Amino acid sequence: MLKDRLKFIILYELRKGTVLANFFGWIDTKLLKDSFIEMKREGLISGEVIVDDLVVLKDIEITEKGRLELVDMLDDPAYEKGYQLCCENNRLKDWVYGGA
Repeated sequence: MLKDRLKFIILYELRKGTVLANFFGWIDTKLLKDSFIEMKREGLISGEVIVDDLVVLKDIEITEKGRLELVDMLDDPAYEKGYQLCCENNRLKDWVYGGA
């Protein structure tokens, strides 16, 4: 559930064109790094995921496969409704980590 919700946020925000560096400051660094690496390996995002002491994203975009995955996730109302509700109430961290 945790990784699915994080994957949803990443794909959703990439589709909107959000600057991800400003958006994910509250996510555990290892979880975020692992999620980006996994999504790149699965072909859901394109660009470079550079892992050193930090995670650097270069030219990251949602792929067609990622877009289709997002469409499937949007068919489940729990994702978009939960995400929007938690954004409005500043409880997004709780939603990702299962507290909301």
